[in-house]
Amino acid sequence: MQYTALIGEQPLRHGFVSHEAQADQLRNIIRLAKLPNVTVRVLPFAAGWTPALEGASMLFEFAGGGGPIVYLEHHQASGFIHDQRDVAGFFEAATTILEATLSEMESIAFIDELATEMEGRQP
Repeated sequence: MQYTALIGEQPLRHGFVSHEAQADQLRNIIRLAKLPNVTVRVLPFAAGWTPALEGASMLFEFAGGGGPIVYLEHHQASGFIHDQRDVAGFFEAATTILEATLSEMESIAFIDELATEMEGRQP
């Protein structure tokens, strides 16, 4: 199984926990990104508008058959999209978002810098 996370800068910076806990969470992302089946890419503020600003989605592709599906989550509802015409639009959006992200190495360095920044902040 391959897992790719495209993470916006906003959730990386905006913590709802202590700076220490936030730094720990950021370091955990770095640890997970080192796994051979995990890719982490950061979408920086500098990227400007991308379809990521329209809301979060999860794209699933399955080995061994079955078409890809999309999972959407909202604070009042969630659901899956199976219609391949609709799913295609989400894959196009993901490609656009991916093109605007930092490289894998740049993303890890960025997260590391944020973690170091959090570690240096006073509670």
